[in-house]
Amino acid sequence: EVAAAAGRAERGLLVVGGLASPEETHGALRVARALGWPVVADVTSGLRVGGALPGVRVLGHLGPALSSGCDELRAALRPDVVLQLGVRLTSKPLCQFLDWAALEAEPPSSWALVDSRPGRQDPSHALSRRVVAPPAALARALEAAGPPAGPTAYHDLLVGVDAAVSRELSQALAAEDGLTEVGVARAVAAELPPEAALFLGNSMPIRDVDAYAAAPRCAGGGRAGAAGPALASANRGASG
Repeated sequence: EVAAAAGRAERGLLVVGGLASPEETHGALRVARALGWPVVADVTSGLRVGGALPGVRVLGHLGPALSSGCDELRAALRPDVVLQLGVRLTSKPLCQFLDWAALEAEPPSSWALVDSRPGRQDPSHALSRRVVAPPAALARALEAAGPPAGPTAYHDLLVGVDAAVSRELSQALAAEDGLTEVGVARAVAAELPPEAALFLGNSMPIRDVDAYAAAPRCAGGGRAGAAGPALASANRGASG
């Protein structure tokens, strides 16, 4: 059912939250390649810092773009189908955007959550579908449907917005004299080799890397065995 809904999407968005294991991260990569959609990956997803992801377009700065509060931008970026893998998203602007798209936008977005861990994961009562399964199970269904279509106008819009925010960040940091928290977060995330591991403290460290780290490069084709980005974990804190 989820795979069928994804096949009908014209403005599909893949959101990847915290996953339970490296095997689930690999399954999420398979889903991303099978869909061909732009991907918003949480810093704890295993798809967010360091390295390269051939054939997968990860957006690094949708949260900061949405925090501008521009209603016209929010409406332009509204997906018709959201597919989320994993839970516990760090970005508050992203969470608010997904809630708005599913509950208030016209027409509302369809929002499906696929996660292997049972239990309630819908604090806003916004989900259209909830499936308890690992990402690999969904990947198999999507792969059986054949290769993804080419990039859509919606895909190109999101990539363009993300690139514009990234350029503005780089220019602003280049004008700074000395170290900044945002600059350190961006530099450390970019230089991590694939075999590295990054542990982020609660409060601002996890938020800074999630919001400001450049996304992994979308290099080459869709070779399934290509090395992905570094592993990142975090201490979310009592209120995170």
